[in-house]
Amino acid sequence: MIPLIIFAIIAFVLFSDAYLKPSIFKYITMIFSSIFGIIVGFNYYEMAADILIKKDFVPNMAQGLAFLLISAISFALFKAIGDYAIRSEIKFPEKAAKTVSYILSFVFAMIVTGGLFIFLALLPMSPKYPYPRFANMVVLTDTKGEISPAKFSLNLDGMITGLFSSVSAGSFSSPKSFGVIHNSFLNDCYLNRHQIKNAERPIKAVTGYQAIQIDMSDKNTVRKAHTNLKNEEGKDMPQMEGKELYIIKCPFNLRLVSNGGVCESGSNLELLPCQLRIICNTDYENGLKGKGVSVYPYGYIKNGKVARLNLITVTDIEKEKDDTVNSTMPVSVAFYVPKGQIPVAVAYKQNFIAQLPEQPSKESVSDEAEKN
Repeated sequence: MIPLIIFAIIAFVLFSDAYLKPSIFKYITMIFSSIFGIIVGFNYYEMAADILIKKDFVPNMAQGLAFLLISAISFALFKAIGDYAIRSEIKFPEKAAKTVSYILSFVFAMIVTGGLFIFLALLPMSPKYPYPRFANMVVLTDTKGEISPAKFSLNLDGMITGLFSSVSAGSFSSPKSFGVIHNSFLNDCYLNRHQIKNAERPIKAVTGYQAIQIDMSDKNTVRKAHTNLKNEEGKDMPQMEGKELYIIKCPFNLRLVSNGGVCESGSNLELLPCQLRIICNTDYENGLKGKGVSVYPYGYIKNGKVARLNLITVTDIEKEKDDTVNSTMPVSVAFYVPKGQIPVAVAYKQNFIAQLPEQPSKESVSDEAEKN
């Protein structure tokens, strides 16, 4: 209901402007300026937010504010250039000018609303807003164990992110494609905020800039699980159709968030599993280009067996004897990866991502590795 009300208000304001001051060229300029502004915002908001987070300046709001400011400033600049460049003396019949202005104002309202929802999704507020993508759901996964958000008729933020994913994978592509790094952008925004307003145990949506310290030389960082791996009950791990079980070693930095680590207080790991994901692609060499697939944790290795994780329940992972090195605690996390896909990166919370080493050509892993 809230998204519809917001869209209705924005559309009404723009419709009123189109009725009082119809101008085809004005709305064409604003539409393209807003699109280019959002593209620039998506390209640079993380870079700007990282600077703020490292300086511990409004870290929880850094990404939202960076996206808003960069997009708004870019929009203003592109619009100023457009207003200067487009000075057409063509006069349209009043009826035609109003009709086309109405249509263009509706399109502009969709873009503005979508951009606004993205900004709100990046802010540290309840996951119920601007709409409950997951907040009212007890189970987040479908029958295949995959994330399944609620369906909404008004998907303007999805339209905007889909557009940028296409642009990111096309002629404007970079070494790290948005379609790979943020292939489930909106899902992640809402999942990262899932416990942010929990009165008993709030979990923030941002983490330190050195949250997980991946060892690119460790051949056991990425490995397929042994066929004899058991769950906590001593039973064989379940077989999921079309998927393979991978074990990813994640060395969590147990320093405070302000010092680059994952701890909000103390020195213990409070893991909200839906904030952790691996990014998979079909090719490791070009793993950060094209389009990726996000996979969320199934469990983690505890005493040589797989302990099940509930995606929306905070799990305390305690340090075991001789389990830490230089304030880093390795946690081996189990993921069911679609066949044909390989893990290329790990992402944690809203602002951390690290590339994973390539899986060794030999699938066999030492028994000792499965205990970590």
